[in-house]
Amino acid sequence: MDRLSRYTTILVFCVGLVGLPRVAVAQAKVSTRTTPGSIAGRVTIGGKGVPGVVVGARNAEFAGMPEPSIKGTTDADGNYQITGLPPDTYQVSPFAPTHVWTDDRVPARLRAKTILLGEGEAVNGIDFSLTRGGVITGKVTDADGKPVIEENVQILFEDQSKHGQMIPSAGGYSFMTDDRGIYRIYGIPAGRYRVAVGQGNDLPFANPRSGRAVYKRTYYPDAAEMSAGEVVEVTEGGEASNIDITVGRTLPSFAVSGKVVEEETLKPVAGLTFGLRRQVQAGGGPINASSLSTSQGEFRVENVPPGKYWLIVLSRDNTEALIDPLPFDLVDHDVEGLVVKTKQGQTLSGSVVIENSNDRSVYAKLLQERLLVYVRMGPQSPGQGREGTLNSDGSFRVSGLQAGQVTFSLNEQDRRKMTLFRVQRVERDGVAEPRGLEIKTGENIAGVKLFVVYGSATVRGQVRFLNGELPGNVYPSVWLKKVGETGNAFRSSFLDARGRFVMENVPAGSYEVNVNLDLRGSRPPVPKQVITVSEGGVTEVDIPVDIKPISIPTPSTMQLPTPVPSPTPVPQ
Repeated sequence: MDRLSRYTTILVFCVGLVGLPRVAVAQAKVSTRTTPGSIAGRVTIGGKGVPGVVVGARNAEFAGMPEPSIKGTTDADGNYQITGLPPDTYQVSPFAPTHVWTDDRVPARLRAKTILLGEGEAVNGIDFSLTRGGVITGKVTDADGKPVIEENVQILFEDQSKHGQMIPSAGGYSFMTDDRGIYRIYGIPAGRYRVAVGQGNDLPFANPRSGRAVYKRTYYPDAAEMSAGEVVEVTEGGEASNIDITVGRTLPSFAVSGKVVEEETLKPVAGLTFGLRRQVQAGGGPINASSLSTSQGEFRVENVPPGKYWLIVLSRDNTEALIDPLPFDLVDHDVEGLVVKTKQGQTLSGSVVIENSNDRSVYAKLLQERLLVYVRMGPQSPGQGREGTLNSDGSFRVSGLQAGQVTFSLNEQDRRKMTLFRVQRVERDGVAEPRGLEIKTGENIAGVKLFVVYGSATVRGQVRFLNGELPGNVYPSVWLKKVGETGNAFRSSFLDARGRFVMENVPAGSYEVNVNLDLRGSRPPVPKQVITVSEGGVTEVDIPVDIKPISIPTPSTMQLPTPVPSPTPVPQ
């Protein structure tokens, strides 16, 4: 499975376990009749085994509400074993919320090791080295000395190379003050940090909470800028107490109101859901507040702090009416009288054709897919996503589209599963559109043909690192590229804790196998391999990588790499 954004999420054990993340390693198939396997290892603190620590294994495809986890408990020497595991991809982690991982090969925000477990396989040596985490605690008050209740407190790295980045602790990325204004954040790695509360200019504002005050961002103890705040030193197992913050003035909040009408008739439009998206980055930040237009077409959003915003429509039905994202500035007074005019959106229609299969059962699977259409209107404008359904003859029609560059993809109805189909190319009236389809204002396009390929093959393998070990903060991935094709990788996967990977639903054909170590200019010699996969088959790959000649940059310059799959539309 090939998108990190698809698989990296925080999971929660329902019996005494903290969040375990999803990692971008494709999940192995699970049979109803298989020989169970096991995962074993040791948990240590300062090199000594720790008894009584619960270690859990979670299915990597898990999403939604917690489900029972399979777990084991360390013995007197710190050894654990988790048994009865069917072949699958698992996230394995100890429950030790007051401690910190010392293995920098696992990003702190993941807090789990990924294991691809084969049928009947006994995996050993999945060890966890921990150290005691630190604590930061204090009180947040306003200018009158009154406690600031239910206010988020964030810890940020003091290291300028990680400027503005929040660190994850056992309590997550932030912690909330109680009814006394007191906060306590634990499970923090030793280091130097800044502590802050309130709303920054570069952050999307939180949803207004019943008209409560929004405070301007303040760094410990009472500074408006990070550079003017004091640094908090956290030691292993230590507690930095009395880290009290006095917030400054509250941010003023205003109302945004207006009316939505039809462009041609000027009649009011009821029932449209509007949202405000703060302009904090290219493409925009999260949607922060919303309002439903009344029978008279009126809308109003209150308690909005100053900033630059887009007003956008959030309605997700297949209405043909749309509005262009409306930018506006909120400075020092209410914004009133916005007039939003709906217009007839553009329409795309066409059909989907399977290129590499005539099997009726495969065609039936195609009809169960969701067609996603994503329109990008420009680098500084939020994109638009629409969903469409496929008719029994493979035809589709998607309306209410903005003008812009259009991309297509197919997704399973169950969003946790990976699609079996990939859009190979797009044609319009028989002419290929290699640079993507463009739809113009007032244009309705018919005769679009999406050629897709069906994938039923599996590629699995092992990356072996020779003459040394990779340093921490290097997260290798493997990706496939179709022989003879240009552009992005076809499929990518991160490695598990043993250097193994698996990619499913790969179409038959010939592929180049590549390893990405993201070493910032230092690339190890990786033997070029070309593999041929057959429909429904399993192809095994062994990839030796000699890392001895690699010149490793300092860890502070490294970041978690992103695989390079084909773009997937994301609806608003």
